[in-house]
Amino acid sequence: MGFFDNFARSVGLRDERTITYSDCEQLYRNGNYKKAFERCLKFTMENDDPRVWTMLGDMYRTGKGCMVNPAESFNWMLKAATVGIPEAEYYVGKMFEDGFGTNKDPTEYLMWLTKAANHSWPEAAFELGDLYSAGEKIQYDQKLAYHYYLIAAKQGYPQAECALGLIYYTENASAANYYQAIKWFKKAAQHGMIDANYNLAQAYIQNRFPGRNLDEYIKNITIAAQGGIDAAVMELGCAYFDGFGVPRNYAKALEWLQNPLLCNNVEALKKLGFMYEMGLGTETDRDKAYDIYVKAANLGSSFAKYKLGSFMYNNGNKTEAFRWYQASAEHAFPLAQARLAEMYYLGDGVAIDHKKSYLYAYFAARLGVPGFTDNIDKYKMGLTEVDVANIEKEVNRLLSPVKDA
Repeated sequence: MGFFDNFARSVGLRDERTITYSDCEQLYRNGNYKKAFERCLKFTMENDDPRVWTMLGDMYRTGKGCMVNPAESFNWMLKAATVGIPEAEYYVGKMFEDGFGTNKDPTEYLMWLTKAANHSWPEAAFELGDLYSAGEKIQYDQKLAYHYYLIAAKQGYPQAECALGLIYYTENASAANYYQAIKWFKKAAQHGMIDANYNLAQAYIQNRFPGRNLDEYIKNITIAAQGGIDAAVMELGCAYFDGFGVPRNYAKALEWLQNPLLCNNVEALKKLGFMYEMGLGTETDRDKAYDIYVKAANLGSSFAKYKLGSFMYNNGNKTEAFRWYQASAEHAFPLAQARLAEMYYLGDGVAIDHKKSYLYAYFAARLGVPGFTDNIDKYKMGLTEVDVANIEKEVNRLLSPVKDA
């Protein structure tokens, strides 16, 4: 009895009939990896077929049907890659990148990745496109990025289709590029890539060629939101809140804005606090509104800080109201500036201070709060022209466009 017969018996590979490549492939594709592993080993004793070498390399790599063995995986993959099997070329490259079964070698990684990409292996082509697009591990080259994305996209690889759409979408604003972007985004979406639906929504909301399409925007932003893209969840909630592209529906807005994906989204919290405060789409619940505003304020929202100041003021706690108004005014929130101007002017919860009153009033006027631009002289009471000039100079120096968090 020969060596291979003894080996076959030791691993339970004896089989009276001849094993074919189709036997190995069918077991492998059906997920019967243990049997596939046995058949592939038996097959290699009598045949040379790089497709089987690739399957063995994958099973040793992933532990399908056998124990993970990096060295064996690399050896089988390299054997297949050397004769030009694209899948094996790709995985050999990845092994050189990760140091799996071999030493890390960036040069070998790029060489094998390029071989696989040039042999139209979609994962390799997409990855190489990303590398050229990022310009990190390889010199930036957008033309080569496009070239390799196209190789993968033509085989229906959705990430590459989406990447092509983005290239066309971000190039010069022409009708041709816009329609190409839409085409590739649609292909990626049809292949199940939810990010492509989000990109389609952004394309349709733009007033470009041939014009905004709100029906398509809502359709795609809904798919993206249902697929768990947090930005889409936020946009859909805002669309129902504002009646943008859909009839205004506060109950649906509430449903989307309360999605756990937005639990730390300041804009969502601001809207939720306002809806519970005002009873929009739900029963009025000021306690819940207050709690939501506290969370938004702790995340930096000057609007929420202003609302907390108003809650405290209406409850008669003017000391706490003043503290929250000040916190809001530090980020130049206009209504907080206005409230502080009044409080200092009237001595309402704080000592009268005409200089500080005018400081905040001038801030409010510069920020466009109604009633302050035309009535600013009221707040100059007790101030000299020099005081007024110095305050206005300081405000003009400090004031810069500040967006609410």
